[in-house]
Amino acid sequence: MNSHDTIAVTGVSSFAGAHLAKYLADQGYHVVGGLSRPAAAYGGIRGQRLQLLARAGVEFFPFDLLDPDSVVAQVVKLKPAYWITHAGWTKNYTGEDYDMDHAHLLHVTPFDRIFQSFRDVGCKGVISTGTSAEYGIGRDCFREEDPCWPTTPYGLSKLNKSVRLHQLGLKYDVPCRVVRLFLPYGILDAPEKLAVSAAAALSQGRPFEIGNAGVARDFLHIGDICKGFLAVLKDFDRREPFDLFNLCSGLAVPLGEFVGKLADAIGADRGLIRDRGAALRPGEAPVHCGSHDKARHLLGWEPEPLDQGLARYAAEIAGHHGTDHAPVVFPPTLIRLSRSSVNNEHVKRVASTVGLGFLGMGAETGRFEQELREFIGGTGREVMCVSTGTSALHLALQACGIGPGDEVLVPTVTYLASFQAISATGATPVACDVRREDALLDLDDAARRVTPRTRAVMPVHYASNPALLGEVYDFAARHGLRVIEDAAHAFGCRWNGVMAGSTGDIVCFSFDGIKNITSGEGGAVVTGDPVVAERVRNARLLGVEKDTEMRYAGKRSWDFEVTGQGWRYHMSNINASLGRAQLASLAGSFAPVRVRAATRYQERLSGLPGLRLLPIHYGDVVPHIFPVFIEGGKRDAVQAALKAENIESGMHYKPNHLLAFYGGGATSLPVAESLYAEMLTLPLHAEICDHEVDRVVEVVREKLKS
Repeated sequence: MNSHDTIAVTGVSSFAGAHLAKYLADQGYHVVGGLSRPAAAYGGIRGQRLQLLARAGVEFFPFDLLDPDSVVAQVVKLKPAYWITHAGWTKNYTGEDYDMDHAHLLHVTPFDRIFQSFRDVGCKGVISTGTSAEYGIGRDCFREEDPCWPTTPYGLSKLNKSVRLHQLGLKYDVPCRVVRLFLPYGILDAPEKLAVSAAAALSQGRPFEIGNAGVARDFLHIGDICKGFLAVLKDFDRREPFDLFNLCSGLAVPLGEFVGKLADAIGADRGLIRDRGAALRPGEAPVHCGSHDKARHLLGWEPEPLDQGLARYAAEIAGHHGTDHAPVVFPPTLIRLSRSSVNNEHVKRVASTVGLGFLGMGAETGRFEQELREFIGGTGREVMCVSTGTSALHLALQACGIGPGDEVLVPTVTYLASFQAISATGATPVACDVRREDALLDLDDAARRVTPRTRAVMPVHYASNPALLGEVYDFAARHGLRVIEDAAHAFGCRWNGVMAGSTGDIVCFSFDGIKNITSGEGGAVVTGDPVVAERVRNARLLGVEKDTEMRYAGKRSWDFEVTGQGWRYHMSNINASLGRAQLASLAGSFAPVRVRAATRYQERLSGLPGLRLLPIHYGDVVPHIFPVFIEGGKRDAVQAALKAENIESGMHYKPNHLLAFYGGGATSLPVAESLYAEMLTLPLHAEICDHEVDRVVEVVREKLKS
């Protein structure tokens, strides 16, 4: 190969792609990098990688494998001597929900025309990056000359790609090489990866937790991998149609040993390293390493020892790597306050419903209601799915005959939806104070606000806590009130040993995007009152009587009757199909993660001066949010400290009586107002990890100590 050769590298915003493109550019080659979006659209670590590549002289070109015409046009324009295809769709690559159909489209389908264009422009060779995920588990599965059958869908998609490139290389006389990577580490790594996360924590004197320190993996500095790629490019002089090489250390290094050696390299305390001793996941190998005998023999490539590679890494992250550029500074990984948890199986369920062609309310909604009824339990309970949690509250109020001139007692610390649902009926929401210890409705304050116009009380299960329910129902019985529970936070929770919704007057759930389960948007009304249930069923479909039964049978009502005000509040089959898939994931996946995270927060924040926790027993309670209360006027400072570390936080909620539409503070509710100055919601969702919880805790503790 010649120094004036053009080398195209796709996927240069990725870790390996960026390192490789920069290395080749530094060697004097003309490097062009393929991007699926304009360079300016990349932020975070990917954006920083592209800035570094631009300074190194790498040019960018648009690249989208799902648009073969545009790829062929770029090949014709660039006339690359070599093409390194590092692009790959890797979402959920470790799980069984990897989208093989998408991977096939991306990795296999468009290559025939692209290879024809390679031949036409005189391309001397194509390299595809593989992965150790292609080839089984354990030490014996990684002989370079003997690829084994993959153990993951991701590995299968990558193997399919390798086989396809082999076929096309022979067909069009364009030699191919597959370079299999194991566990590279280097300066441009993403912050959530092992090496950079460990280095960041240990260098700052923070503990670093390893899931299982005894698991052994094959680690190699990315610089050695880049040298290996250059050797592979020169290997095309052999004109061998196809070959594959492992670029690995050939050593099975326990994770604990790797992090320990990293600590030594950066001068950190090994005592900060923690081993959680977690059990292996199903199918996870205790040993995962490869052989590089062929790479050494044919390429003359030799990796450096681990200690030497880690010393180089330590020098790089300290900014002493001999370049003219300042070291890349990685922002801390964003920790989201809340997020949806939707996997590929959920998406497939929705897609199958869309494929049936009946998208509105129908049989799928009925099936979701039946599964909710079975999950909630209880005797004689009826479930009506609706478009949102807010519409659930609105319909429940209306079904109780509540309207203009009526009043409903409601705690002021709740999301605005509780108040809006009441005022939407024409009734007046009467804001009540809350208890300092748990932010639940203060029934003594509520009693002072009962008038002859009071028709109902709406307890809110703040932070998923239904602890007040017994007292609420006693209160309602004394005053002759309906109870409409705003249980938006509390789906999947238990109270007195039974599931929320299985007892009580009327219970309203929310299934919006970040709740304990989601249907995209949605909610449900649960009641044992058949009159209320029938009114809700009709009112959610514009008041058309008995229309639910027709739609569940796949029919429509044409000659119908309407005797009351209705709304377009029904749930569609699309939303219901997502809700059904999410319900199936709650007990085994979502709830344990939420409970574990909240319990971890409790354990690590308990007893911290200046911070109050809610008295909630997690397990029975599946938390939707995790609020804490920062005393002494320090809430804003703690929130600012979290933001500086790229950690989202929130405040649940601004008391509604302070809003202009609901009085603008004309009534004083002192406990709620004092809590509003202290409340801070910490990140919690079904995707949060232990180390993210620990990062949040560390920032909170450090700020309060200072």
